[in-house]
Amino acid sequence: TGPKCVQGKAPPRIPDPMKFDFENPPVQDGHRLHHTVAPNRWCVTRQDLIEFRRLVKKRVAEGKIAPTELDPFDPNDACIGP
Repeated sequence: TGPKCVQGKAPPRIPDPMKFDFENPPVQDGHRLHHTVAPNRWCVTRQDLIEFRRLVKKRVAEGKIAPTELDPFDPNDACIGP
């Protein structure tokens, strides 16, 4: 069985991970999502977080993610990082 409609709305479209564009990810309102989607619906595992950290570290090393005026992170800080 697939995702079900809630309150007459179609289920969110799940992107094909093989076609995900890491260079141009979709932009969403994270603040709004964190306040409207319950944590038990986030569907994030520890393995997801480990993979995300690996990908971010790789992009930082490649210079594709860099400090900005709004986020002046230290690329060499492995504890806080971007």
